[in-house]
Amino acid sequence: MLKYLLLVFSLFIIIKQDMITEKPLFLKLDNLNNIYKIYENRIEKLNEKGVKLSEYSFEEDKIIKFVDVSDSHKILVYFESNNQIIYLDNKMCQIGDSINMFDIYDNDFSCLINSNYSGIIIYDEFIRQVVKINEKGKLIDKSNLRNNIFDNSVVDKLVELNNKLYLKYENKGLLILDENLLMLNLISIPNIEDFWVYRNTIYYTIGKKIFVFNNQQSISFNFDYRKPYYISKGFVYSIKNNEVQKDDLNNNYN
Repeated sequence: MLKYLLLVFSLFIIIKQDMITEKPLFLKLDNLNNIYKIYENRIEKLNEKGVKLSEYSFEEDKIIKFVDVSDSHKILVYFESNNQIIYLDNKMCQIGDSINMFDIYDNDFSCLINSNYSGIIIYDEFIRQVVKINEKGKLIDKSNLRNNIFDNSVVDKLVELNNKLYLKYENKGLLILDENLLMLNLISIPNIEDFWVYRNTIYYTIGKKIFVFNNQQSISFNFDYRKPYYISKGFVYSIKNNEVQKDDLNNNYN
């Protein structure tokens, strides 16, 4: 009996340690510098100093694929497992009912975000265009991109900021569109792993280097962080000992 109790206690300790050391899948920052630690089926919201403000957990069968926190009052959460979207407010409470994408959009898409001008922005994999729809599926706008941009590589990330839309083509580079979805710039940079935008500066990572791209010029720093991390305003946000760590890019990587 004693051996059994010791075994149960040991298993409890192991499970508890796993829960404590669970790492988020990715980090996000909103427009008010709040930090979001995003796990498989829950989200923790922290203030700029790393103090936990609130948390929202989802059913175990709902696996988070995309989260857009660019509007802290209307956070978009997309679940690939059941093709649904929900919105959370700034207190991490659900807004209205979930949206079933099967009901409002027919084609497959590789990524989606909130639009700064209301509605949802989607990259449609079938027609290879950016599509803006409202929350009932009505078409608002659609791009008219030429064929074979980056050899039809998959678009795996969208960012809308300062009246511009940034598309990351997997392993190929970035495409920048204006507010009318017209092409402004095509930046060919192979093997970009991730990117972030602040004002007119683009931060992107390749291997163990981070690059800062501004006015057609790029500088690089050595970079040795494990995912997840987030780069904004010259700072790198990462997880260390289960806490959010904020490092000044200029001070640490010159």
